[in-house]
Amino acid sequence: MPGGYCGTLLEVDLTEGTVKKCPMPEEKVLRTWIGGAGLGVHLLCQNIRRDAKAFDPDTPIIIMTGPLTGTKAPSSSDWKVITLNPWLEYHPVCSQGHGHFGARLKHAGYDGIIIRGKASNPVYLWIDDEQVELRDASKYWGLDTFETQRTIAVDHKDI
Repeated sequence: MPGGYCGTLLEVDLTEGTVKKCPMPEEKVLRTWIGGAGLGVHLLCQNIRRDAKAFDPDTPIIIMTGPLTGTKAPSSSDWKVITLNPWLEYHPVCSQGHGHFGARLKHAGYDGIIIRGKASNPVYLWIDDEQVELRDASKYWGLDTFETQRTIAVDHKDI
């Protein structure tokens, strides 16, 4: 897909336990809502109920990369999380992250993830290029973030 995008989003429904691949919006939208933050706000508006609250299970949490994510451009490791602000009703919030996650998501072939719903049990999203699935995370429940990351890496022989 032209313009620095892979062309694919992941839609995760935690309530149903499903993951599906969806196409990115058309080029006109990508040119109007530039980058991870702009496109994320657009997708939030397209995927939300008028009366939605931040903690409603069907209110999406959107993780987006931008067209430069995963390239050699400065600050190209950026990625965004977009959802509703719990303290300001009907107001979107966009948080920014850095590190390997954005580039690895992009290199796996995905521009972003739209997450909604509520899982009945702890789960995690496993992405290994074309293989994408929700997996049981009960084993990791209660571990701190460093121990969780280490244990998952050991379990998948990815150390």
